[in-house]
Amino acid sequence: HHQLIKDGVLEGTGQWLLSDPVYLQWKEDSASSILWLHGILGSGKSALVSLVVEDALAAFRSYQRPPPAYFYCSRNPAEPKRSDPESILASIARQLSCLKPGLPLLQPTIAIYRAHEEEGFAAESLRLQEIRTLIMQLSEHYPTITIILDALDECNPSTRECLISAMESILQESPCLIKIFVSSRDDQDIVYKLRQYPNLDLSSDRNSGDIAKLVEWETSRLIKAGTMLRFSTKRQELKQKIIQKVATDAQGMFRWASLQLQALCELKSDEAVLERLGRLPRTLEGLYRELFEKIKHYPKEAIIR
Repeated sequence: HHQLIKDGVLEGTGQWLLSDPVYLQWKEDSASSILWLHGILGSGKSALVSLVVEDALAAFRSYQRPPPAYFYCSRNPAEPKRSDPESILASIARQLSCLKPGLPLLQPTIAIYRAHEEEGFAAESLRLQEIRTLIMQLSEHYPTITIILDALDECNPSTRECLISAMESILQESPCLIKIFVSSRDDQDIVYKLRQYPNLDLSSDRNSGDIAKLVEWETSRLIKAGTMLRFSTKRQELKQKIIQKVATDAQGMFRWASLQLQALCELKSDEAVLERLGRLPRTLEGLYRELFEKIKHYPKEAIIR
């Protein structure tokens, strides 16, 4: 999942995060700490998390730190484990079970495997408390541990409090330096738990420059491919109007901008493009409603195909 998200990040975007004083303090401070990145739906949080993962991997490759442990949560019905706190924490424990790729498993992981083997693997998986304890035992073998968790809001709402509490106890009780980076939307229960920690609010002020770059790059790409403004007689003029209008109205939402550009590709005349630019839905929810209404009027055969 990391590679997929990383490949979708436009080169040169997101660099503001890696040089932000709050991020640098979290990264370089000698005390264990959590940094919380939060923002609205579609604001590019996962893309930024992928940059944090890459930054941590670069530190590992330059022999500055051990490799990070990371997880991208998702409420995808096809992958239920990606929203399950036990599965998420178990993935972190697995990644920490070797000091680096190619080395043998660390003793705490071997010990817990043998204990479950002796019980005939009566329990299919470890309980959250067991995994938390395992991670703290593994931390005795590290000088520092970096844990990166994307989209905490995609975690099961009824159980994610347990995951946050487990992370907090790892932070407070582990013998080594612990750095935890978490991203989420501003869901009330998450805000209540994480508001005490250093945080970065992903506002439109912070990512408007990146959105402008994305809109300009994607518009140019779509026009060059013949997908947008194919029949236009004022292609250059309309291109600039599209870039200016979509980038300005995005209000910090990458997904909104991307979907608006896709919608503009369906229009065949210059007049239709100009008319559409004059009535862009203001919110991502409004855009989703518009798309849903459009799908409802498609012939059933077209939807099935």
